[in-house]
Amino acid sequence: MLVEDDRRPSTDRKIKTAAALHRATDLLHGTLDRALVLQLIRTISTALSGFRDVAIFELDTTRDHLVPVTTLGLEPEQLESIPLGIGLIGRSTQEGEFYERLWEPDAALASERRLRACIPLMMDSTPIGAIAIFADDLVDQPLDRELFAIFSRHAGSALYWTGTCERAKAALNAAW
Repeated sequence: MLVEDDRRPSTDRKIKTAAALHRATDLLHGTLDRALVLQLIRTISTALSGFRDVAIFELDTTRDHLVPVTTLGLEPEQLESIPLGIGLIGRSTQEGEFYERLWEPDAALASERRLRACIPLMMDSTPIGAIAIFADDLVDQPLDRELFAIFSRHAGSALYWTGTCERAKAALNAAW
């Protein structure tokens, strides 16, 4: 009984977080408004991680550089375009692997010195972009990789399709 009581608040919190994530992913897939999708990705990333400083990167049209498309709690000029496969963010995205720093930074790029985690945004095995979470302090509590894995698939899909729609609209407008 004591063990069950100790685990219950954590379980209840996970259920509430999963329910909120489900509602938020419904919003992600219910719109083609790119600004709203980016806002939702920032907000959900902050809520899941507990950290305020977030940057969303997207692969450019040549698919060899990650370009910052939006930030929260960071100045956009603090971030730079990152070659795919270079640095922690570039490697994490290229490999489709979640990166999390729980000890002193091992940053390869100056802009990654405060990097807490990088969550690649994928469609199947194709990289779309990344969520980079930054923090000043080291934290010994790992992020919930399971929830981030679910969220990242939805966020990657929404980012891809809103970007595709935006480019298609621009092409049609240019043709007229």
